[in-house]
Amino acid sequence: MTQQNLVLSGIISVLVVLTAGIIVANAMGYNFIPNNQSSNSPQRNNSNLGNQSNQPNQNTPNPNNANVNNTQVTPTDVNLPSANQQLSQEEQNMLIKMRQEEKLAHDVYVTLGQKFPSIGQILVNIPKSEQKHTDTVKLVLDKYAIADPITDDTVSVFKDEAFTKLYQDLVAKGSTSEIEALKVGATIEDLDISDLNSDLSKTKNVDIVTAFEKLRNGSYNHLRSFMSKITALGQTYTPQYISEAEFQNILSSQNVSGNGQGGGGNRSGNGQGKKQ
Repeated sequence: MTQQNLVLSGIISVLVVLTAGIIVANAMGYNFIPNNQSSNSPQRNNSNLGNQSNQPNQNTPNPNNANVNNTQVTPTDVNLPSANQQLSQEEQNMLIKMRQEEKLAHDVYVTLGQKFPSIGQILVNIPKSEQKHTDTVKLVLDKYAIADPITDDTVSVFKDEAFTKLYQDLVAKGSTSEIEALKVGATIEDLDISDLNSDLSKTKNVDIVTAFEKLRNGSYNHLRSFMSKITALGQTYTPQYISEAEFQNILSSQNVSGNGQGGGGNRSGNGQGKKQ
């Protein structure tokens, strides 16, 4: 073998040994740092260590890198108000008006009751009920942080001049006789029921519906009480605000819970008036 062949054979042998060494090193998880690294020592290849790595698995989403546009926000994540905590302007106006309307009934009954004490308990018990009614509306106003239109509880004092005028007119009419005082009472309950019917048809707010239905039940009871006295005196009253059909239906029904005193109106089967 010539000297040239010996050199070539040696080079081939070296290349074979080096290639075999690299293959064995890679199989063991080692590679050689590229030439642009500062060290010439071999570095362990962590990509082949599987679950032994401390880095997040590529198939596991990292919460720090989550796309917020794809995140679903539930009501428990933020302090969202419920539907019952949002009132329209119309609903607010309902409450403001009804607060004054219930005070109107209370004030008229107190005034006429002082003028005609002979009428009996009807103008003593019913004003107590009307006070509970106006207080009920006040609770709803407070819950929704609506300014109370009543800043003075004095009888005959109203912030709204329309209610002042209505109070004066009703008292003047009812002051002429006992029967007129009773008819004024029937008129006020007639008006209350009509307004409550209208308001209840315009809202689904649970707080308003609950309060106004109680008020309306109380007005049913009061109307029956006034009509019982009017009929006993041989007089009649024709409804001015609700229909005749509704009026007759109310008179033929039993008293129901209305958050107040019934005043001894409609009688149940046992002959006793159910007072609420």
